[in-house]
This record gives sequence, C-alpha cells and structure tokens, in this order.
Amino acid sequence: MRPFAFVALLLLSACSASHADGPPGGGRSMGRVPLSPAGELLGRMAPDEAAYADMLVDWAKGLDSNRDGFLSPEEVKPDIARFFRAVDSDKDGAINTRELGDYRQTRLAALRGGGDRAPAPPDGTPPADGTDRPPPPRAGTGGPGPDGPRGGMMMGGGGGADKVMEADRNLDFRVTPAELETLTLDRLRAMDSNQDGRTSLEEIRDAGSKAYNERPARGGVGGGRQGGGPPGGGRG
Repeated sequence: MRPFAFVALLLLSACSASHADGPPGGGRSMGRVPLSPAGELLGRMAPDEAAYADMLVDWAKGLDSNRDGFLSPEEVKPDIARFFRAVDSDKDGAINTRELGDYRQTRLAALRGGGDRAPAPPDGTPPADGTDRPPPPRAGTGGPGPDGPRGGMMMGGGGGADKVMEADRNLDFRVTPAELETLTLDRLRAMDSNQDGRTSLEEIRDAGSKAYNERPARGGVGGGRQGGGPPGGGRG
C-alpha cells in the first residue's frame, strides 16, 4: 500500500474507534462510521446510534426488492458483487489492501463533498423508503454509485482485522468474491436475532444500534467478531 493510503487508513481507524473507546478525559465522542455488512462505508460519521441505525436501515431498504420488510441473501448478493467490482480496480478477481485504501480515500473525499447518502440499488431503481438517492453513475464518473465514490474505514474484526480483509479466510492477503460473499451473508444471518431464518429491517436496525455502541476488540477497531457478526461485530 502506498504510504499516504496507509496513513489515511490509520487516521480513519482512529476516528471510527472514537465512540467506543471514548476520548481522553471522558469528553464527548465523535461518533462512528456506518458500514454495510460487507464493510462498505454508507455515509458520513454517525453522531449517535439512531443515526447509525438509520443509515443501515436505509441501505437495507434500498435492497429489499420485494418490499416485504426482510432482507434475503438473494437480495444482498448483487450489492456484494457491486461493492467488490468497485474496489477491485485492476479487475484481477481479488481485493488487496492497496485497492481498498485507494477506494476508501476516494469515497471519503466524495463524502466530504456532500455525498452523504447510501448508494442506490445496483439497478438504479428508487429506494424502497422513497428517498431521492441518485442512481449509480457510469464507471469512472464519480458520484455515489457502484464505481464512483470510494472510501470507508479500517474497522476491525477480532484481533483488529479490517472489515473487508477479515473475509480473507486462506490468509493470502487477497479477498475473492466468494470470500466476501460468505462473510457478508454470515453477518446478515447473525442479525437474525430470533433465528427464524429471515432478517427483518427491525433486526437490522437493532444490529446497527448494537454495532454503534460496541467496544472494539482488544488490539482492534470496531470490535468485530472473526468470521461473522453485523457491522461493528455485535450479534443482533
């Protein structure tokens, strides 16, 4: 990874941990970065758990294609693939830390410019909640779509793993589409608090609230659980 990208990720990591650890002297926390189950940055820093949960639910509503109030693996898989393609800049079929750092720098810059809403569904259809999130632009044109703004956070899993790189089960420092899909769907299932085999929008909201308030794991940022759990690592 280029030195600038590495430094940027470290700074972003510190920001993402600010709520869970609390600032020195017990002052007011800065908030927490909202992430999808795949580890994609969904918006600007959430100042409280309600804002974090709202952004996660907005993301889920945009993918709930049959509008039944539940998010199925089949509805999430296209979004995982979209996110993967956006990060895999050299199109070699795997994500590495350099690509992830570049993606996040660009995404963060776009959010600072005002693009603070979650991406639209992959097909560009209006979100289920009636908001006016714009459809994804063509590749390379910028904006909040699949191939536009990039960014996020190095938010940890167990032992400090990055939320995307945590999917690297064979430890080759590369994440394949299958690895990212497996971990993301594990996290979606972990949100199913009543274990009925369906993940409701309310369960996703609860998982978002828990993720916001969860303390990071020792040596890591964001407190994720190795191999599963919702964004931030808590089990919904």
